[in-house]
Amino acid sequence: ALARIFEFCPNVTVFSTAFSTTDASLFQGRRFLRAMRDVGMRFNIRRLELKGDAALFETILPPLAPTLETLWLLPSRRTAPDRVVDPMHFPHVHTFVLSDGFGWGSPPPNWAMPSLRTLYAEDDNLSPAAQRKAQKFFGTHGAQLEQLIAGRSALGHINSCTNLVEWTLPCGLLFQVTRLGPPEHWLPTAVRRLTLADDMSTTYMFRLDHIALIVEWLGAGFFPTLETIRFLLPLGRHIRRQRCREDWEQAIALLCERTQQRGIYLEASLGGDEHTADVWSPLTFDHL
Repeated sequence: ALARIFEFCPNVTVFSTAFSTTDASLFQGRRFLRAMRDVGMRFNIRRLELKGDAALFETILPPLAPTLETLWLLPSRRTAPDRVVDPMHFPHVHTFVLSDGFGWGSPPPNWAMPSLRTLYAEDDNLSPAAQRKAQKFFGTHGAQLEQLIAGRSALGHINSCTNLVEWTLPCGLLFQVTRLGPPEHWLPTAVRRLTLADDMSTTYMFRLDHIALIVEWLGAGFFPTLETIRFLLPLGRHIRRQRCREDWEQAIALLCERTQQRGIYLEASLGGDEHTADVWSPLTFDHL
């Protein structure tokens, strides 16, 4: 079926197995690999979203590497953590998404991405070996990045991202950020948009302490080029009602005062429907 699709659709530029309900590992036999190898021969493909393991990636990616522009990798259930992957060169990849489950901690340091501008890395591995690899990757590519969406594994390397324009991080990591030392030594100074994301769990992660920390940073003059602070929030209204309204009103009022002094906009996106549609509105107390 896949071969016939390509036969009748020779100009396909986007190919994805990211949303396949069946894990490829359940039928990853010779015929499947042969069909997927055919994907690697479709040189029109510019965006590739691929679920699999290192063996599958090494089958498909090398012939496509010279022309790919966007790459998203997701682990299958058979993926072995920490599996070493072959060196590859992606001269035109500007956006790379690495989902959680590979155990790499960061993009493979032996992958060269000279055009990389946007990195979304969920794969957290804080082991010393993984952090050494992450340091090598960010040492090579950090200054290129303009947009970073990443978890704990990237925090220790944020000072390498000297030209970062957009930074998204889970609000639960804000206080881990403070453990890196004096903020003036490592907070990226070129950031224009800071997005704080609730982790969307059943426990509401965004707290008054987080707002206090943001107010403290703004008062100290950090993020000198900041234009917008955004909040990615879950619905969770039954949880929010348990908070002390007066405390939150005071905190939001102080945050609004500080951002108005700096000319910074506050925006929020509430719930999955707004998140996926990229819908934002001015932050109000009702969002929280």
